[in-house]
Amino acid sequence: MKIIIESIPHKDQRYDTCGDYWIEDKTVHIKVSKLDSLPEMLCVAIHELVEWALCDVEGIDNDEITEFDENHDGADGSELGDDVDAPYYKQHQIATGVERIVAAEMGVDWAAYEEGIRRLGNQREQPSAAAEEKTWADQT
Repeated sequence: MKIIIESIPHKDQRYDTCGDYWIEDKTVHIKVSKLDSLPEMLCVAIHELVEWALCDVEGIDNDEITEFDENHDGADGSELGDDVDAPYYKQHQIATGVERIVAAEMGVDWAAYEEGIRRLGNQREQPSAAAEEKTWADQT
């Protein structure tokens, strides 16, 4: 198994989300929008990793998740995984719980963190042809 976690400009996400994952060639790809701090980006990455792992164990097809996410806009400001019709609703709730625990331990102000994520939606543009991608090591 191979898991790649990278931070990217928010505008280069596949859709309006601060964290995304998919499987390609037996590799799990996790993309996290650049945020104000490494602890905040790690919180998103950990959320995505936990959510993917739980979905994988439960046999929830990644294509079904992607289809749901791409066809729902979360226009009310809520996260797509908070929709009770999301195929990964339960897994998202558990991942959010883990994310909150990690955020608290790292001293992340949850309200400010959520506000920073909400503001990302203002950065949406067409993805660039060559997205600048960095590994966690590049963030330090």
